[in-house]
Amino acid sequence: MELRWYQEKAVAEMMKAQGNSIAVLPTGSGKTVVIAEFIKQYKAPILILSHVREILGQNYATLTRYLDGDVHMFSAGWNMRSVGHVTVAGIQSVYRRPDLFSNVGLVLIDECHLVNSRNTGMYRQFLNQLSVPVIGLTATPFRLGQGYLHLGEQSLFDNICYDLSDKIPRLQKEGYLSYLKTKAPVEQLDTNGLHTVGGDFSQSEMDERYVDAEATWEVVQTFKQYSFKKWLVFCVNIKHAEMVAEMLGNIGMSAMPVHSKLSTEDRDFALDQFAKGEVKVLVNVNVLTTGFDAPDVDCIVMLRPTKSASLYSQIIGRGLRTAEGKEACWVLDFAGNIERLGPINNLRIDKEGKLDQNGPAPEKVCPECRVHIPLSARICPECGADVAPPPTARLTSTASQAALVADAEPVRWWTVQKVMYSVHKKTNAPDSIKISYFCGARVFREWLCIEHRGRAAALAAYRIQNRWSGDPKPTTVGEFMRDHGRFQQPDQISVDTSGKYPQILDKKYFVEKRA
Repeated sequence: MELRWYQEKAVAEMMKAQGNSIAVLPTGSGKTVVIAEFIKQYKAPILILSHVREILGQNYATLTRYLDGDVHMFSAGWNMRSVGHVTVAGIQSVYRRPDLFSNVGLVLIDECHLVNSRNTGMYRQFLNQLSVPVIGLTATPFRLGQGYLHLGEQSLFDNICYDLSDKIPRLQKEGYLSYLKTKAPVEQLDTNGLHTVGGDFSQSEMDERYVDAEATWEVVQTFKQYSFKKWLVFCVNIKHAEMVAEMLGNIGMSAMPVHSKLSTEDRDFALDQFAKGEVKVLVNVNVLTTGFDAPDVDCIVMLRPTKSASLYSQIIGRGLRTAEGKEACWVLDFAGNIERLGPINNLRIDKEGKLDQNGPAPEKVCPECRVHIPLSARICPECGADVAPPPTARLTSTASQAALVADAEPVRWWTVQKVMYSVHKKTNAPDSIKISYFCGARVFREWLCIEHRGRAAALAAYRIQNRWSGDPKPTTVGEFMRDHGRFQQPDQISVDTSGKYPQILDKKYFVEKRA
């Protein structure tokens, strides 16, 4: 099995992980291959947990193929109860049976964002009795209402050992992930007046407002103008999904609803018909956000507003897989989610997983072609329309080609001769650390926002966790500057110099991290 560059790096970081760690890998990047290679290198007995039937089936089938059949399954849902050196198990089937896995050296949890960050539930009950290290894998290392999975006092996880989420543009350029294109239809769901409950829009209020036959018919009618091959539609509730599926049939688009009240047989039948191309559209309610693998999906429709960055990212992730003949996946956002939450690799969330009003700027919509573009864009990159803000606004000269992915492109590797650290002060914002890399005649800089909030703080914590020798780890700018010699310096950095400001994309270390 030949691994891609980032899969090799993920396995290497997982092998070095200390405590309970998380590996962040975007949907479609080959997570099961990473799991398989990690198992080969780990050697000791291992348990792979999930509570999603489709994920269990996919993991069992893929790992059996990669590991020459030496894989067992313990799952009531699959009617299999076998334990061995490598066991794929449903947590519902094993959480009362930790005695079966007393020889296990480590537990892997697939889609670990589904695990409660508080010390409750089946996962925590099982793992508390097992007392072995845990590595979680996910594309979204945060949970609505509970925040980043490794930051809370009761969190199962201690750190992020590998994070590939900021490399999505590179993976798209190298052909490992599909490009995303977006349109904001003229018809938009109005969220004004909706209350927030548990961090997201009130479900009961959405049910009352959006499950309306007349309004839904107006939206469905617009689908006829598009010629996409395979669609996924995300709805507010079951009644809404069934209504949309029926209306799609009325305009000649073959569609089937998929939701929690369907029997396993009916759900499997719908997915099989979709895979074969007998059905063009799957209309679902929070079912196809995790564990659903259909690489040839070329259109995602959001008919459900959300403030949940995790749900939003998982929905968009369904379109990231590549397939023969697929140039890109289009996202039709009737719900304003893209403007609300931002690019999937730079989400507008704080450390609690809530919408961050101080996060990266939201996107705007080109009035001509309805494509989502950065707020600062002067010219629409899709149709060339003049979309410049008023003259008083601050402008930049670059614009992302896809509003769902913050743009970046690697250029070349530079050898680092010297590194300097200084305190960066900014009005109305916490201090940060400016790191300057001297590479011959060029100097490249990056900032470590250790005292900030949201993704900037999470990224700083990740870098410190993986580059700081010894304990305790610094939590303030002052603590970092006092002992910055314990922060590992790279020997080479990969830099994109194509934009207005150079962007550091990756680092190489030729000397192992100090103990």
